[in-house]
Amino acid sequence: MTLQDLRDLLGTIGLPIAHYEMLDQPDRYIVWAEYICSPLCADNNQSEILWKVQIDLFTKTEYDPAAESVVEALLKNEVAIIDRSTTYETDTGYIHHIYDVEVT
Repeated sequence: MTLQDLRDLLGTIGLPIAHYEMLDQPDRYIVWAEYICSPLCADNNQSEILWKVQIDLFTKTEYDPAAESVVEALLKNEVAIIDRSTTYETDTGYIHHIYDVEVT
């Protein structure tokens, strides 16, 4: 799955999405950004690039079903979820769901 494929997959969840930053912040939205690029090599040649990507779901709804919709979409499309966490941002009032994933 390419970075563009991941972007398109996140778009199917039905929330506004942005790459790096959401300028106009609605009550629920997704931001994603790649943060590590690791070349995968075979026989001294680069065969693929492994991207580590952070997906952030911001919501003001407690137990928002969108949090599980993100997981379901990723797993259905065989995207490896490396880590998942949730925090509450007191300064903005957002519940912040964080998914670290890997795609090639």
